[in-house]
Amino acid sequence: MGPSAPGKRQRVEAELASITLLPQEDTLPGGIRVQPDADLSMPMSYVLVEAKRIGRASFQRTQLAKEYLAVRKAAVSRIPSCCSSSALCRP
Repeated sequence: MGPSAPGKRQRVEAELASITLLPQEDTLPGGIRVQPDADLSMPMSYVLVEAKRIGRASFQRTQLAKEYLAVRKAAVSRIPSCCSSSALCRP
């Protein structure tokens, strides 16, 4: 059995990925600043990476909220197809 369409799409996305380590700080509305550790930009996907050390490091609620807003801003039209008709998923 050959590869599925989703599997093929994921491989193409991975091959086209643009990876930026320590991207520039982004300023969100209200002057909120966010600087992720990396981001991966693909035609249909956008991934923000926030790395933490093993052990005592943890994500703070406000940090996760800021980074969620940054992902939504940077993803632009790369919204999952399952969300395309839902107002809850739109940026």
